[in-house]
Amino acid sequence: MTVKDIWAEALNEAENPEIRNGGLWARSFAQADGDENKAKAAYIRSRVQELEAADATIPPPPVKKASGWCPNCQTECAIDSTECPKCRSSFASDSIYKLLDRKPENAQPPIQKKNDRGWCPVCQEPLDMDALYCTACKSNLSARGLYPQKYRSDAVNPGQPRQSTQNNTYSPHGVQIVQTAKSRGTYIILGILFGMLGIHNFYAGRYLRGALQLCSTCILGWFVIGLFITAFWVLIDLFTVTEDSEGIRLT
Repeated sequence: MTVKDIWAEALNEAENPEIRNGGLWARSFAQADGDENKAKAAYIRSRVQELEAADATIPPPPVKKASGWCPNCQTECAIDSTECPKCRSSFASDSIYKLLDRKPENAQPPIQKKNDRGWCPVCQEPLDMDALYCTACKSNLSARGLYPQKYRSDAVNPGQPRQSTQNNTYSPHGVQIVQTAKSRGTYIILGILFGMLGIHNFYAGRYLRGALQLCSTCILGWFVIGLFITAFWVLIDLFTVTEDSEGIRLT
């Protein structure tokens, strides 16, 4: 409300007995010793002060944050966004996507085909074949140079079951790494035959533990107590160790 509007409203209230403040008018009339013109002038001054104080407490309207448009899906985004909230396209300095100043005219969203679904090359969860971001593992496929796969990497086709003896992972460059689980039976046999030398732990990839057992046998083997310590250690390994050094369960 402008200053002129405030004074005009105060004058309108002073001239109209039906809308003016009764208590304020009574005080102004008493201070003017019954002179109606002076009372109106005093009422207007007091009412203007009240309206100005009330207008100062009203918060200014919020400033709308500048926004842009995603060039991939035409979604409105904040101007300082680093990725699109809908299609997850990256707006980083090294990305091919840059925010547009205005929405493209006659822009139509891409039509999704029913069979246009694939699998994430990182976590093997289903996603769209044209997706640039996996919502399951939070991987930015466009930044890493990866693409959705038509079939899951652990099967020749979608109908084949997953092999339980392999641990399939992917390197940062999208190269598949197949790790075969080691045999627990072999681990136990090596522990019984060559446990004093730590061979069973070398087989499981636990090189530090195997080296300590080997050193214990070679250094303390001259004393009977050293052999007892290593034998007891091997016995505990045979009953408690169920995973190799990579955390893959021994089958």
